[in-house]
Amino acid sequence: RVNDRNPHLRYFRVLAEPAAPLKYLKLNGIDFTKKYHLLGTDKVYGGDELAYVGLTIPTELNGDFQSYVWHFQEK
Repeated sequence: RVNDRNPHLRYFRVLAEPAAPLKYLKLNGIDFTKKYHLLGTDKVYGGDELAYVGLTIPTELNGDFQSYVWHFQEK
């Protein structure tokens, strides 16, 4: 659940799956009316997009025991 003006999202994978399909991580509790800038990129997402569509888990996470962090700033 997200209750922050500058939310960050963490994904942890313990064991990898061979030929796994794309997976999406949806943010629960984010403000649908706001825009969020993904820090370190030029991407801006709507709160509704993050809640209903989500973010694609990066495909470059290879192997077991991988993690990824997204940092956002409310606009």
